[in-house]
Amino acid sequence: MVSSMASRWRELSGENNWDRLLQPLDPDLRCCIIHYAQRAGAVADLLNSKTHEPDASKEEFFTKACLVKETHIRTSCYRTPWFHSLYTGTRPDSTHSKTSAREQVLEAVKELVNRYKDEETSITVTVFSLGAALATLTAMDIVANGYNKPTTGNKNKPIMVIAFTYGGPRVGNRGFARLFDTLGDQLHLLRMKNERDFVPTLPPGMFSYAEFGNKLIVNSHESKFLKWKGPFGLYAAFPDEYEDELNGIGSLDEDEDGYEPKRKRTRRGIGSFDEGEDEYEPKRKRLRGGISEYYSCHNMDLYAHGVAIKDVEKNTPAEKLDHDIGLVNKYLDRVKNEYKIPPNWWFDENRKKMVQLENGRWMVV
Repeated sequence: MVSSMASRWRELSGENNWDRLLQPLDPDLRCCIIHYAQRAGAVADLLNSKTHEPDASKEEFFTKACLVKETHIRTSCYRTPWFHSLYTGTRPDSTHSKTSAREQVLEAVKELVNRYKDEETSITVTVFSLGAALATLTAMDIVANGYNKPTTGNKNKPIMVIAFTYGGPRVGNRGFARLFDTLGDQLHLLRMKNERDFVPTLPPGMFSYAEFGNKLIVNSHESKFLKWKGPFGLYAAFPDEYEDELNGIGSLDEDEDGYEPKRKRTRRGIGSFDEGEDEYEPKRKRLRGGISEYYSCHNMDLYAHGVAIKDVEKNTPAEKLDHDIGLVNKYLDRVKNEYKIPPNWWFDENRKKMVQLENGRWMVV
């Protein structure tokens, strides 16, 4: 698999705009998309929400993100939120934003293109959610202004630029889409959309926003490995045989033995229900609130899982998927209890229950 991906890297990077690779999804391209999804997700994994600083240096970034074990990688990392003002704006009082994101990115690209001008290379931009809009703009900026060409040596040798974006909103109008088309063979865009995620449909069509590039639609809701979600994503029915083993770990509400009265659930807010008529049914446990659980189809690891299950045999076991299902529960409680993956395990006590194997997969200890 690795050798075939290496020999096909230009094709997998969209040299032919992924012709005949998306339907059905090519196995090598599936691995490639998951590879970039994990690296985009690592930015959020290592961002300290209190200090707004990364929890790792550039040299140890991917090691601490558990994407490379015991290996130091030199890389540049950028956190790219929404949209043009943040792309071009500055904050003189900030240690990171005295120059704009645009200036920082283009300066880094220029330096790397010149450093590796004698090698066959490409530039890949990848971001999740609102940052995907900025990733699209960045990729177009690089090509439109010639930053994908070395400033020394063969100045007429452009480097292919690719954007893999996940769950991103629309960026521009039809004129912007036409501008994208004028950039020709140097620029390629593949947009991933989870079927039930509405973020990629924003802003709505009434505002004349247009779509461009190539699109791959996945559907994590169809996964046989995940718990069923209610109409508002607020509750799930769990198999009783695994409940005792999972008691005490994670974010489930308290639990009573046997049966409980059926609750007539009406939404009053995330994680809250009205209670009603006394008919009996097998016990259900309610997931606590929070946007991540309420709207989990807009989650990086759910996207990667959706890619992993797309166009694979229905009897494929979890351990054969190209994305470890344990990663789905990093910030959520979505994996079926039979797999015994603790919920919300990336931080705090549940992290101690998980260990990463040499092959990069995770297991419960």
